[in-house]
Amino acid sequence: MKKDKIIVIGGNGFIGGYLVKELKRQGKNVYIFDKNSKNTLELEISGSSFVAYLASPDQNLLKNTLKVISKEKNITFLYTSTLLLYKEKKEAIKEDHKLSPATLYAKNKLKEEELIINFKKKYPKVNIIIARLANVYGDPKNKGFIGIVLEKILTKDNKKTFIINGDGTQIRDYIFVDDVAKILARLLFSNLKFNIINVSTGIGTTLIQLIQYIEKITHKKLTYNFGSKIPEAYSLIGDKTKLSKFFKLTEQTPLLKGLLKTYKRYIIKLSSNK
Repeated sequence: MKKDKIIVIGGNGFIGGYLVKELKRQGKNVYIFDKNSKNTLELEISGSSFVAYLASPDQNLLKNTLKVISKEKNITFLYTSTLLLYKEKKEAIKEDHKLSPATLYAKNKLKEEELIINFKKKYPKVNIIIARLANVYGDPKNKGFIGIVLEKILTKDNKKTFIINGDGTQIRDYIFVDDVAKILARLLFSNLKFNIINVSTGIGTTLIQLIQYIEKITHKKLTYNFGSKIPEAYSLIGDKTKLSKFFKLTEQTPLLKGLLKTYKRYIIKLSSNK
């Protein structure tokens, strides 16, 4: 086996697909593991130097992955988590901020982080990086708020009223998927023994502002009303100071520019479906 063998668990997903593409661009020896893989997880990970875990919350899959990793030598494990773990705060949130997940997804992610941290205590020689991602966007595979709005505004449904949960002042940190893929690739090869790092822009945008940006780049208007609030933090912005200390980050994609690229990807998808 090559020393730089990399396994990307969830490599056919939204973010995983872009990470695989970035690693291949760098000439790395990349393998994908998902529910359609013919080989077992143990066989895929055997001989690997790096494992990137981008699967949806699944404690059984994570436990099996860690069990296999424990048998390997000189291996780095990168786990993608979320800023949604944090208790809301108006200012940018550092990694040591209080955790208070409000959604089921975030609660499941916290349980998985706890599994990983306990695993690290038992197997200290395994290099582990937990990347807490901001709201990643940039491709039709993403079913987040940006994806929902773009699909709404680009189809016949754009004349129907769109319902926003809450009052639209919720603030989120939006980061372009191409940037995330580059950062995750660098984290994989960073030689960090153990670290929890925000992968974010440090910039907050409200849902209303986001809709206005999308209307600007698409030259279309979205009719929307406000609905009931749901259990969620109203302000989550990731402090990127720690990430910047490890890497001299190249300029991150501005939101308007990233949204325009995303819009073009949706147009291509719609054209291919005709």
